[in-house]
Amino acid sequence: MWTIWNWVAFIFTSIGSYFGYIWISDILPLFAVYLTADMLFKSSKFYFTVILAVLICFAFDFLLLTAKNQKESLLNYFKKSTRKQREVELNRVEELQDKLNKELKEM
Repeated sequence: MWTIWNWVAFIFTSIGSYFGYIWISDILPLFAVYLTADMLFKSSKFYFTVILAVLICFAFDFLLLTAKNQKESLLNYFKKSTRKQREVELNRVEELQDKLNKELKEM
């Protein structure tokens, strides 16, 4: 239930307020963007730019997520071995622990 409320709040407060500002500023001659909203929303370049920006954000987030999960570390080794319910190889644990200690010393 909270997820739905978060999405509703996100859409109405951020995206809705942006489009509300665009339409209100399009009507009032006080703003610099007076009478430009109609042309903006009819332009395919505007929608292409919005979709491209969203896709770049998702691609960057996916890249960070996969880099975090693919990293060879002691914690990931333990996670994989418990998921597969197999015995932990002690020499592999020592090797990864030495690698971790070496990285900590370099910091």
